[in-house]
Amino acid sequence: MKKNCLLIFLICSCARYVYIPPPKEIPTVKVAILSGAKEIRISSPDPYLLRSGGKGKYESSLKEWTLLDDKLVDREENKLIRDISFPLVVIPKETFFINGREYRGTLSIHKTSNGYLAVNEVNLEDYLKGVVACEIGGLSKNRIEAIKAQAVAARTYAISNLGKHKSRGYDLESSSQDQVYRGVEAERELTNKACEETSGMVLMYKGKIINAMYHSTCGGKTEDIHFRFTNKKVPYLTSVRDNKRKLFRSSKPFCFKSPWYVWRRLWILKTFNEILTNGISYFFNIHPDSVGAIRTIKINKRSRTGRILDLAIKTESGAYEISGSDMRRLFSLPSTNFEIIKRSNYAKIRGKGYGHGIGMCQWGAIVMAKSGYKYQNILRHYYKGTRVKKIY
Repeated sequence: MKKNCLLIFLICSCARYVYIPPPKEIPTVKVAILSGAKEIRISSPDPYLLRSGGKGKYESSLKEWTLLDDKLVDREENKLIRDISFPLVVIPKETFFINGREYRGTLSIHKTSNGYLAVNEVNLEDYLKGVVACEIGGLSKNRIEAIKAQAVAARTYAISNLGKHKSRGYDLESSSQDQVYRGVEAERELTNKACEETSGMVLMYKGKIINAMYHSTCGGKTEDIHFRFTNKKVPYLTSVRDNKRKLFRSSKPFCFKSPWYVWRRLWILKTFNEILTNGISYFFNIHPDSVGAIRTIKINKRSRTGRILDLAIKTESGAYEISGSDMRRLFSLPSTNFEIIKRSNYAKIRGKGYGHGIGMCQWGAIVMAKSGYKYQNILRHYYKGTRVKKIY
């Protein structure tokens, strides 16, 4: 999984069973692909339809145009075409380009207080083709089962989260807040094949579509969901050991070969303390000068898998408690499974894993696939008690 795909620890306030009646046909998904844009460039290889303000539509032969200050400008001739109203909808024959990136489906552009919001409404299976390679990479043919596992997990996540951002006018973000989606440019022959061969396949637990969370590298054990996003235990998102159990011993974790299985970070002590001071200032809404010198840092509580839940920090001015997730965000750490070592002139953090650790470990899935596991077995390993079912 790529770095920019790994901040999923921010995405969910809870995990849940989601009862969604199985769709009779492939659903569409609305994805926010641009937000807060001041200018949008649109082009299409073929003529397309435009609808302004949700009324009527007319065919346009313009190859390239820009939306700026609520006006359409012909980029080829650099002249104003017309004023428009919102939403502005682009309906291509096949694909369109927005700011140089190609997408399938239709495009609707809305005006917000922060600028323009661009939403791509696309067939779910086409959406997945723009997601899977971003989330797990192109890989090679001997990892096809891992790609299939990713396709099923991503499809399940998308369906279970349809309407997640309904109040904002779309279903999903195109970033790691939900799933990274880059349209046609992300598609690869092998990942497209995995999507097609698992078309309509989702994960279910007791007849309900699950919230199929996943991450890059668990570091040996996946995490229990109730330690991170909800107080309730979710049976299919409980901790599992990331290895094959043998009679008298356990094998190495499947994700052992991940570059993030173990990691280290090093700071000059002064820099480390400055970052921590600014973090306390931000989290507790006080001036940095009021925080005082850092005295001690103590880990208060860990989850049973070793991930930090909260830390206690003592300074000249008092005591502060911050979460492991806030510490991770503050120092841009790969995970919350770490320890802090302070010396007279430096501070070191060393840890294991990348991501929140919940659900499928992608590096584990990759190694499992190479070892001969089928995608159904990979998914059952990480999502306890689930089964794969074709719903359309």
